[in-house]
Amino acid sequence: MTFNAIIFDLDGTLLHSIVDIADACNHVLEQKNLPTHDTESYVSWIGNGAAKLVERALPDHIKSDPEKLDYFIQAYKEYYLAHLMVKSHLYEGIDEVLALLKQHKIPFAVNTNKPHSQTLPIVENYMKDFLPDLVFGQQDNIPKKPDPFAANLIAQKFNVKSSDVLFVGDSYVDIKTGKAAGMQTLGVTWGYGKLEDMEEAGCVDFINSPAELLEMVKRSTKY
Repeated sequence: MTFNAIIFDLDGTLLHSIVDIADACNHVLEQKNLPTHDTESYVSWIGNGAAKLVERALPDHIKSDPEKLDYFIQAYKEYYLAHLMVKSHLYEGIDEVLALLKQHKIPFAVNTNKPHSQTLPIVENYMKDFLPDLVFGQQDNIPKKPDPFAANLIAQKFNVKSSDVLFVGDSYVDIKTGKAAGMQTLGVTWGYGKLEDMEEAGCVDFINSPAELLEMVKRSTKY
């Protein structure tokens, strides 16, 4: 597997963030005396954006009311934005991967369904020594993954053929995005998605640790 650029998903791929996400959503639920959920429930709900996450966490009688649903979505976004980096951290070894990409001037980007307003401070904090060349969080004018719009735009801005881009993620959403963009795909098994879902989406290449990704980058750069 050779590549000239990489696109990374964020949550579950570069960043272990689920505890902060769960704590934020549970806080909002608790404020209205609604049932909260364990972290594993949030693991199964993540990946399709903040609005979908909150909808999945709400009781049916709340989520069926558009005004109430919107209230909880906004409340979650506000609270989480103020508590983005309490327990979150990069997965062990990711910093070495990003540093090597920077060293060899291999362009890389982040493409996530996390709202852009949340994505930027996280990237600027945890990746300040090896900032991505491009960051695309969820924005109103950009379709969410698995729509390949942002991935295609990244390839264009990098001036790299889509087939020379490696899309790395932990969920079927990421695999579908990469496939739709005509890119190579790589599934990571340390995140929040399910292996069988990624396989069903067409992924055939998987890694079990950031150390394996580091070795792939070394081979690709003849390091």
